[in-house]
Amino acid sequence: MDIPVTKIVGYCLLAAGVIVIIVAMVNVYNVFSGNQNAPQVAVLESIQVAVPAQGGSTGATIELFSGDVATKFVNMFIWYILMVFMMLGGSKLAGIGVQLLREIKVVLKGEDSSRTVS
Repeated sequence: MDIPVTKIVGYCLLAAGVIVIIVAMVNVYNVFSGNQNAPQVAVLESIQVAVPAQGGSTGATIELFSGDVATKFVNMFIWYILMVFMMLGGSKLAGIGVQLLREIKVVLKGEDSSRTVS
């Protein structure tokens, strides 16, 4: 039994694509469930708003988000976008593998319609 090279490459690409998708999904799950921290891409300071007081004097400063919360949110968002791109790349790899595995049949119509080209 002789297996064509295109079939071997197709199965390898399909397996690589599925592995990339699974690894990306596991990483997203681990980060969002708290089992793993997202990589530190950005470090943000606290987001604060100054509230003016009556009479023109300087008022209090209200902290909307602490620096830790803002940093974690931004890093998790960037990590999620990166993993989505990895999943898209894995699906493209798997799609190319599936296309290589498909058998293409061409039926010639004409005088002798019994001929089939594979």
